[in-house]
Amino acid sequence: MASLRVVGVSCALVSLAPAAALAQQSPPDSDEIRIEETAPTRGSTPPADPSNGADDTRAREGELVLVITDLPPDLARRAPASGNAARSTPNQAWVFAPDPPDSPALQQQAYGPGLVLGANVGVGGPSGILGAFAEIAPVRAIAARVGAGIGLNFGPSIETGVIVRPWRFWRLAPLVSLTYSTNFTPDSWQRMTGLTAPSNAHWITPGIGLELRLRPIIMIRLNFGVPILLNTGEFSNVAANGWWGPSRPPNTVGFSPLSAADAHDEGRALVFPAVWLDVAALGPRW
Repeated sequence: MASLRVVGVSCALVSLAPAAALAQQSPPDSDEIRIEETAPTRGSTPPADPSNGADDTRAREGELVLVITDLPPDLARRAPASGNAARSTPNQAWVFAPDPPDSPALQQQAYGPGLVLGANVGVGGPSGILGAFAEIAPVRAIAARVGAGIGLNFGPSIETGVIVRPWRFWRLAPLVSLTYSTNFTPDSWQRMTGLTAPSNAHWITPGIGLELRLRPIIMIRLNFGVPILLNTGEFSNVAANGWWGPSRPPNTVGFSPLSAADAHDEGRALVFPAVWLDVAALGPRW
């Protein structure tokens, strides 16, 4: 009886097409081809072929190896080529067949525990207008994050936070996040006449987003958040030169320490909407 052994990193039903093709080619009086699925093993190696080098006999990660043994010689010679390579010996044929790009196995691997390194750009986000970050996911649904960036009016920043992805649909995952960040207030704002500003502005940013992971190594994430200034009370306008606050405030784009001082004088916290885009490379998975 002919048999088909399945070994390799991951298995997809579509990759069993060579077995079906061989079964259709079997003579009517031959035994039925039997399919046996074994536990996937990383770097599994089919039997070596003395007529060929051993370099092409090792399964690469993400591939499925089909080893069809005990075949009649005429069927072994007619084994269909599939995937990246195929060859046969007098009584066996085997095929390398990569998983389809959208197979559940590869999608699951992309969102598995591991390391992510990337950069971001945005308006009002924890990393300012341009930043870099690293994430580590101890489990599939939760990731811890650290980063740093370049801010405009509030100065450079550092951040740390957590991201939760409770569900995944195909390669898309909705998420919620919570980030703490601090900006280092530029000296020009700290020394401005008519304004009191601390050396640091501290923020907490709850957010939501949508994440897309593309094979083999790319992650794209769109985030929306609401930064909340935690130490608004340390910013304030003061009387100077007959004015309440700076007599000649600088022309700025967006929110600034002066906005925080105005919010304090009005008895409220500084809160505004933010949007930022993360683009990253997927590092090692485990």
